Amino acid sequence: MSRTDRRESLKLALGAALLPLLSSRVLHARVTPAAGESIDPPDCAMIYRRRLERGLPGGTSRFVVTRDFEIHFAPAPEGGYVLSGRQVAVSVGAPDNLARYAELEGQRLERGIFPLQLDAAGRITNWPARTADEQVALALEEVRSQFVNSGQEVGILIEALHNATSRMLAILPHDLFAPGEETRVDSRAIALPWGDEGEVTTRFEASRDPQTRLMRQAQRIVTTSLGGEERRNREAWELFAA
Repeated sequence: MSRTDRRESLKLALGAALLPLLSSRVLHARVTPAAGESIDPPDCAMIYRRRLERGLPGGTSRFVVTRDFEIHFAPAPEGGYVLSGRQVAVSVGAPDNLARYAELEGQRLERGIFPLQLDAAGRITNWPARTADEQVALALEEVRSQFVNSGQEVGILIEALHNATSRMLAILPHDLFAPGEETRVDSRAIALPWGDEGEVTTRFEASRDPQTRLMRQAQRIVTTSLGGEERRNREAWELFAA
């Protein structure tokens, strides 16, 4: 097989493997809490903390961004709750060679999350399904475009898979504020044309407050293993009194 044919074969194989993987992430994000488990949020302000850790090439360095939001739960006229919030703090950790990117990220004000609409069970109801579809399409397009310009097939596969799965972290689980399960895991093998195999595993873990039935802590870890290299993205959330 020529280098050109092999690269084209890789493009097709990766596209076919990624599509069900990324689609399943959307499905798993829509877990429904058990019937009757209505949340009972407090009247006071709370802090919603999101920490994103992205593994960098080499496996020893990480780009870490932590943002705090002051949030309020308010009963909605039609039932459920409206969750409003504003960013109140941000911190960024990165290697020295990414100092400029860290500075820019630290200056960025995150405005795209709130307000959120929650049903009585705490599920996000105004997170459009088309947003997830668009993210899947963008991730696949990114993979394909990187393949076209790649010189090292295995290296670009790792980076492409890693970037695609990290893009999916932008999609909030619909049950984030009231997790329907303590743990859920999804693993998918990535078969390559020349016989090697890789794997992408997504693990979601969460705990809930027994009184409010709101999320206390949660995390989602996406691990990409391919060509003897492992990369990991981690997103963690906390919810506590302000």
